[in-house]
Formats: sequence, structure tokens, C-alpha cells
Amino acid sequence: MCSLYIISLAYVSAIPFSYNEENKLITELEEYDRGANNTIDDKYLYTYTYNNSGYKISLVRDYDRGANGVVDDRSTFVYTYDNDNLTSKVEEYDRGFDGTIDDKSTYTYTREGISPYW
Repeated sequence: MCSLYIISLAYVSAIPFSYNEENKLITELEEYDRGANNTIDDKYLYTYTYNNSGYKISLVRDYDRGANGVVDDRSTFVYTYDNDNLTSKVEEYDRGFDGTIDDKSTYTYTREGISPYW
């Protein structure tokens, strides 16, 4: 487990990481102390998964507003590949973490670039 500490006048952020056997990032935790008063105010937990080729296939970001141990919002990102090429990304946002997708965006990638579809 590694940690990176970012200090500013507005807040302090501690970011511990964990990795799998292939040295791929699997979790990342951001903790914010807004006001630098030694109280964690917000947390973001990032969880990554990879396919057999080592490409990231999903990212889940949980937001704990108030750092009370309850997930308040969840963002999910799913990546699709054709061979070694990223072909799409789907982003879903569950604000309030109530099981309802509030926003969804789909992006397709081509040799010409990115094409967003809502």
C-alpha cells in the first residue's frame, strides 16, 4: 500500500492505493479534510477491474459525502475493446445511490476520434 499526501491551505488529501499481482491499480481511496482541521469531510473510493489482456474494463467511483461510511453517489465507467483498441465507454451516474441511473453517456471510439451519444 502506497500513500500520497497533498497539502494545501484549503484541504489535506490522503490517497492510499492497492495493486493486484500484475501490478495493476485495483483500489484508490481519496480522503479530504477541507479546512485542514484533522477531520475527514469527504471520501472517494475508486475500484478498477481489468480483462485478461490487462486492459481496464471498469471503474466504480463511490462518493461518501460527510465521510460517515455511507455511499451517497456512485459513478460507473465500463470500457469495451476490439482486440487492443478501445471502442466504447459507458458512464452511468447514480446520484443518491438509490439504484436509479440518473445520467448515462455512451462514447464510441473510432480511428477518427471520439463520438459521444447520449
